Amino acid sequence: MIFTRISLRNVRRYSGKQTVDFAPPQGNKRVHLVSAYNGVGKTTLFESINACLFATKEDPILKASDITRTSSQPGNNEMLVEIEFEHESQSYFLSRHWVRRPGPSEYSVNSVLLSSLLQNRDSGDSSTDEDEIAAFMRSLIPFETRRLFLFDGEQVQTYIDQASESVRDAIERLLGLHLYIRLEEDIRKIEQDLRGQRRSHDVGEDLLSKQEVLDQNEVRVRSIERRQQELSRASADAKSQYARLQIEETRLEGLFDPVTQSKRRDLEQQRLSLRGDVERLENATAELLPNELVASLFWPEIVAAVDNTPRTDSVVPGNLRELADLLFRNRRVIAAALRSDSPESVEAALRESLGGDSEGDVPSYVRDGLLRLADLIESGRERLISHPEQVQLKYSELDRVGHEIASLPSAELFDMDVKRLHEEMEGLRTTQARHEESLKSLARDRERLDAESEGLELDVARLADHNLRYRAIGDTIEVCRRIREVLDVFVSDYRSTRIGELERIVNAKYRDFTNAPGLIDAIEIDRESVDLKLSTSDTEMQAGEQSAGQKEILAFALIASVVELSNRQVPAVIDTPLARLDAQHRENVLRRFFPNLGPQVIVLATDTEVGRQEVNELSPILASKHHLHLDLDTGTTTIRDGYLDE
Repeated sequence: MIFTRISLRNVRRYSGKQTVDFAPPQGNKRVHLVSAYNGVGKTTLFESINACLFATKEDPILKASDITRTSSQPGNNEMLVEIEFEHESQSYFLSRHWVRRPGPSEYSVNSVLLSSLLQNRDSGDSSTDEDEIAAFMRSLIPFETRRLFLFDGEQVQTYIDQASESVRDAIERLLGLHLYIRLEEDIRKIEQDLRGQRRSHDVGEDLLSKQEVLDQNEVRVRSIERRQQELSRASADAKSQYARLQIEETRLEGLFDPVTQSKRRDLEQQRLSLRGDVERLENATAELLPNELVASLFWPEIVAAVDNTPRTDSVVPGNLRELADLLFRNRRVIAAALRSDSPESVEAALRESLGGDSEGDVPSYVRDGLLRLADLIESGRERLISHPEQVQLKYSELDRVGHEIASLPSAELFDMDVKRLHEEMEGLRTTQARHEESLKSLARDRERLDAESEGLELDVARLADHNLRYRAIGDTIEVCRRIREVLDVFVSDYRSTRIGELERIVNAKYRDFTNAPGLIDAIEIDRESVDLKLSTSDTEMQAGEQSAGQKEILAFALIASVVELSNRQVPAVIDTPLARLDAQHRENVLRRFFPNLGPQVIVLATDTEVGRQEVNELSPILASKHHLHLDLDTGTTTIRDGYLDE
């Protein structure tokens, strides 16, 4: 990093815009001298460079009171500092703009509002973001190390009294120790955070409890599934039986359809008629066979025969009645004649019953009636013979009708079967409804358990993840502990090595800068505090016990050694570097300190520190000369080229 131009506008005595250009380094010519009398503006220039490099809105460094207000600019409310520089072959422009911001009342303290601009003039990129600008500038010159590159020679001996925390931090950063120290601190903080997280993520008992409930739910779900399977099978069986009964009901209804019922009624009527025929035949047969029934059996025929007999006189009917009475009285004889096979025996029996033996005794009409009667008797005998055959036929017909009726479904049996089927079907419907209700209840239980289990699974997964994190945290804590152990050893060794190198270079630089090397035999640097301890052959002392000039030489030796070890290519800006040194030490510092302090060294000195003789001695390393001129009439300072009064 090399400054090429610095501009100030309206900063304290610098009224308007004042610019100083720095020639690029050529060989050993890396020192730029800015000379001035006391009170003209050296410190203002020094602080302006510091403010331009490191100002932030939180810490603008320059205050409202630093804004120039002269008779020619009574209402001025702003100031500006600009630095142009080169870094890694790129040209940059950094601008800081402060604007006065009045307080809330007339007597309140004014403040400033800062705005910034960083521009890469080669790429054209620019930024006004304060954080981006601060990050870039800190990458070039870490804020904590600025005291080793921009320092006031009158204050530098304080670096030696007792190394302050800021100086120790700057040295550690430039030597690279802070990276490992910060890494160790970060790992320790991470370890502490992880321990806190592990305590908050210890969910082992909760995880076991929820897992146990989840396992119980799984057992209950399996039980529900088994019960559902059983009920589903039972329901399927009930449906199957119900379907079978429906088929049976359909079959019965098919058997007992209206046609079948009509046929059954017809057959029943036919059977009833046949039974009546049989009964009549049996009765007729029973009346024919006994002797005492013969007369009553043939009585209608006799009457009909008499009625059909020709009547020649009026006595015939009466005689016929008489004849009928005779026949009734002689019915046993007639019955016996009926059992014979000869019609003559029947006729003879009739004659005998009439009380005569010759034909002449029987009137013709009687004879005709008797013959007619004999025919009737013969016909009755034939009927008596034919009755059993007719009865047998009737019985055969009855058997046929009975078998046919038996083959038809019985109404009573049908009603009984249908009733039985309906009772079974109703029972199956009840069972089916009960199964379905049980299945619905099980489904609700299953749904509730599934929802509960789903929530538990999420909890278990979350807790398991926490538990894994808990275990992983433990593993990470252990890794952090081991890393810290390794870092402790490494940092201790590295710190000792780097501070040892610094100690060696400081001793060499001190002997190079001092004109009385015998005063101090050795300089030791404490490995932890970075405090300097001085020793002679017989005495040991602290660096803070030295004179102000001796402290300044020790500080220059320390600064030069740190810059050399850090190998950071950053400009050095020194204000009043030689005020406390005698002539011999000034010569040593001018010749041996300034040329080796960095790629560019800007020295802000009075004429009593760097006179014309010193300027001539510095000419081999001087890149440019500038001086600050105070206008006594306006009280303003301008920047001019050349040494004082040239």
